[in-house]
Amino acid sequence: MTQGNIDGLSDNYDLESLNIYSNINIDASHIFNWDEFYLYNTLPGLHNTDAFKNEIENNIEKKELYRAYKELARRYLKNDCNN
Repeated sequence: MTQGNIDGLSDNYDLESLNIYSNINIDASHIFNWDEFYLYNTLPGLHNTDAFKNEIENNIEKKELYRAYKELARRYLKNDCNN
């Protein structure tokens, strides 16, 4: 992640802005949180486990947060070490 991306993902990042582009339904009051970002980005690959299905898939808010932080990671995590 570049320094510019880190700076852009501040505590004031509005997750609701993802609703328009990615069909992710996040409440307007929910702002970016680094702890949630790291938590939800450790979960890919666990989607077929019973624990994931019980904790994430069956909880609408957690499922949308999972999708939102996955989308942010897709957008901002780059392998470009020159930036």
